[in-house]
Amino acid sequence: MNLRGRILSAIDLRARLGLAPRAESEVQPPHLVVRSSLGEVSLVVDRLDGVVDVSGADRESPPAHLGVQMRELVVGVFKLDPKLLLLLDIEKVVHIP
Repeated sequence: MNLRGRILSAIDLRARLGLAPRAESEVQPPHLVVRSSLGEVSLVVDRLDGVVDVSGADRESPPAHLGVQMRELVVGVFKLDPKLLLLLDIEKVVHIP
């Protein structure tokens, strides 16, 4: 990905989490730029909904039924009725084995 003249690595978050690929007919998905020990990296996501403030006290352990790939990357869950917000370990997400 080219971000203001800088080339960033782009990681498809669906593939990283072990989810089915998005349909080819879908519009260009958004990119979320994050900082890691590797520098800035672009995560290709399905959509961006905005910024959410959460309290560390509301953080719960990831559910046991998560797939193997997802279980390695998800470090916490926040219940945002009616959805769940998954907290990812960005360092693990960007360090692809």
